[in-house]
Amino acid sequence: MARLQDLGIMASLLAPERDWSFINRLASRIRARHKPAREKTRILMTDELAQLGFDLMHAVQGGDSTSDAVQYRDGLMIALLAYVPIRRKNFTALEIGSSIVRRQGQWFIQLTPEQTKTHAWFETIVPPVLEPYLQRYLDFYRPMLVACNGRWQRPTGDFLWISNHGSPMTQDGLYSRICRHTGERFGEHCSPHMFRDAAASTLATEAPEYVRLAAPLLGHRSFQTTERYYRQAKAQEGHVSFVKTITALRGEG
Repeated sequence: MARLQDLGIMASLLAPERDWSFINRLASRIRARHKPAREKTRILMTDELAQLGFDLMHAVQGGDSTSDAVQYRDGLMIALLAYVPIRRKNFTALEIGSSIVRRQGQWFIQLTPEQTKTHAWFETIVPPVLEPYLQRYLDFYRPMLVACNGRWQRPTGDFLWISNHGSPMTQDGLYSRICRHTGERFGEHCSPHMFRDAAASTLATEAPEYVRLAAPLLGHRSFQTTERYYRQAKAQEGHVSFVKTITALRGEG
């Protein structure tokens, strides 16, 4: 599968005028037949992941060192990804003013069809419980990280997640930080993709009446005949119910 994906990339570079989509379709068929070499580790529940994020942020409240800024950023990443489990590529690439925007007094995450794997619009609200933490990061800790001058520094632009080198975080960097913290807390690494497993598992366990909404919540295309506006409405409905469920599990309801 990996070799086919590499072949598809090279073919599109060498002959961009040709249609090489059949290579991706072949890779997709192989992916569908793939069987993991080992079973997945225990799927954590979303409230456990969210609590880890809040704990990391609370531990450095008021701190003003670079290490404090890094830990606060990590905590916010974990908490936000727990509540809004989008794909790692999209989560890493969040940009203030375009994919994470503030309007009508609220923060929204919005992804265009060109940005999503399923080529469908995705939009959801940043849970209100996270808004003060996000604002604190934007007002205080993100500027601290932007001001860093490390070896790998490059222009930060409007990217949300900034490394301690003063550069936008990479997918690998974000993956590494999340795995580190989850490994320390739970004894096993929980990758960003497993946050999506946690979301579906939490809905199925704690709010089974909404389990059919896991697909639109995660940006999956479950029913080909489903109208786009219906999917969008269900995604919004599912996410509101999802946030209420996590808030109740954390004892805030």
